[in-house]
Amino acid sequence: MLMAIFLAFWTFGTLDLYKPSEVTNPHMMEALASGGGHGEEGAASANGAAEEGGHGEEAPAGEEGAGDHTGSAAQLVSLASDLPIDQEGDHGEAAAEDHGESASEGHAGPVIAYTDNTHLTFSQLGIFAQAERLAQLGEGETLDRGDGTTAGRMINFGAFELDIDTVITLITLFMLLGATGKSAQIPLFVWLPDAMAGPTPVSALIHAATMVTAGVYMMVRANSLFHLAEFSSLVVTIIGVLTALSAGYVAMGQFDIKKVLAYSTVSQLGFMVAAVGVGAYGAAMFHMITHAFFKALLFLGSGSVIHGVEHGHHHAHEHKHDDHGHDEHHAETFDPQDMRNMGGLRRKMPITYATYLIGTLALAGLYPFAGFWSKDEILADSWVAAIQDGKFAGFVALGLFVAAALTAFYMWRQIEMVFHGSPRTEAAEQASESVWSMTVPLVILAVLSLLGGFLNIPSGIGLFSFGLQGVFGEHTLSTWLEYSVVHLHVGAFQPLIAIVSLVLAVAAIILANRIYGSNKAINSEGLDPLEANPASRPIFALSNARLYWDEIYGRLFITPFNRTAAFLANVVDMAFLHDYFHDSVITKGFNGIGRLLSHPIDLGIIDGAVNGIGRLTRWISGGLRRTQAGYVRVYAVALLIGVVAVIVFMLLPVLQG
Repeated sequence: MLMAIFLAFWTFGTLDLYKPSEVTNPHMMEALASGGGHGEEGAASANGAAEEGGHGEEAPAGEEGAGDHTGSAAQLVSLASDLPIDQEGDHGEAAAEDHGESASEGHAGPVIAYTDNTHLTFSQLGIFAQAERLAQLGEGETLDRGDGTTAGRMINFGAFELDIDTVITLITLFMLLGATGKSAQIPLFVWLPDAMAGPTPVSALIHAATMVTAGVYMMVRANSLFHLAEFSSLVVTIIGVLTALSAGYVAMGQFDIKKVLAYSTVSQLGFMVAAVGVGAYGAAMFHMITHAFFKALLFLGSGSVIHGVEHGHHHAHEHKHDDHGHDEHHAETFDPQDMRNMGGLRRKMPITYATYLIGTLALAGLYPFAGFWSKDEILADSWVAAIQDGKFAGFVALGLFVAAALTAFYMWRQIEMVFHGSPRTEAAEQASESVWSMTVPLVILAVLSLLGGFLNIPSGIGLFSFGLQGVFGEHTLSTWLEYSVVHLHVGAFQPLIAIVSLVLAVAAIILANRIYGSNKAINSEGLDPLEANPASRPIFALSNARLYWDEIYGRLFITPFNRTAAFLANVVDMAFLHDYFHDSVITKGFNGIGRLLSHPIDLGIIDGAVNGIGRLTRWISGGLRRTQAGYVRVYAVALLIGVVAVIVFMLLPVLQG
């Protein structure tokens, strides 16, 4: 993501196409509001015609209000990603036309800015619109930036230049890399199932409805860039489809109730990412919203189940404790999240069961639940992209039909293992319904999972909308999103796709019922029916082992990292730095320098100088001591010698002259 941001700022920041100092709100300018207007000339300098949807009906007309609010919302850092979508304003098409621009120009970029000469020019368009303008240039063509300079297709990076198409491809690929980690896509999805170990409300809110969808949301908001990057869109589609298929397959072999939902979340995120790849940006956002409803319901429902089973286990444990005493009973290892310890909870927890069933049917994509409408829109857009538009990404996205069937299969497997049949443990036998504070949110989310799909009712479905078109309208969500998603299109309803997806979901549910129904969910040996059958055992084993992703990561990353760390710690740090370098180089070198300073320098030079001065003093004093013999004749001779020396010294100049 940092690389994508760097490239975007380098590319468009150095072009100086967007000048924040010149941005003003036309509705706050008295001169413009009083009738100055922009006229047709101002409108002609930007994109004039309203864009028509690529695969279906014409996109709803946009309003300028969203763009106006974006400029001010950008100052509010924490709200900048939400307010541009939320604020529709009351300006409408008439307000846009009053300023001499077509309705689509109100959302042509994040910000529409006006200069003092009241002409809307290219230098005042948002960064995404700049990218589109530059990408449309031919070889050798340039574009007037509005400040006396021009911009071309080649982007200068100092030591080299890159074509604008290459730059946009790099930006979108780095965005995809960030979204792959944030939204748990292959190969960076292994963290999400482990994160589900937390409380179920956290899983419902963060890991199912909000945080993990941030990567998808980012790519949808950057739809102008992905629309220009065909190769990146293909890679996005491949990543999304592979994630949806592999995670759905892994969910089929899990026994932990939350692990099933965790891998289901990864799979549904793959649906959303694949939708972005085929250009179905509205469908991706639609499925993100409906998925938040029914997946939050399923996670909270799993929490209710875990709470009930754990309560039943404690209740059964207390009875055994009373019957056998302290010394005879030892607490067994019991996992309240293991579906093999459940069964028959339909009669024990009726509210949880009813709401969980609604969430399951919504996730499986059955009509008229919310998941049917959003998933069907993704499948329909994939079909249109493949068959009508001939996009290779569309053909890749057709693999989502298989992922949809897997979804219905593993979710009904969970229903059979948790709620149907007979209780397989005393904990399940003693389980009871959760308190109202846990069941009321389930009921609310169940209603949203049932009716949430009608937020974006497609046109042409007639009685199948149950008359709710008059309440919600058609394409309501798409109309709302159209203000911030430039290339959003409203796809037409595809009855054939809806029928095929329904048939696949129902067939998968029937197959799961045949395999796991009638108390066959777990056999007497505690094995899954697919695990017990020699023919399907390898398939189930691979699914239960999570496609060996953990082992692959262990061999490719964890084991080499641990070995590298051990090598650095044992060989480099201990053996080399500590044992050799410290002991041999530093210690021996220090001792050698110490000996050098101690013997030759300290003892030889410093002590020698001090001792030499002492010996010299002693020698001089010894010589002077001999002159003090105590005899008069010695003193007389010394006096005579002194007198003679003085006389000679005084007569020496005379003798020399």
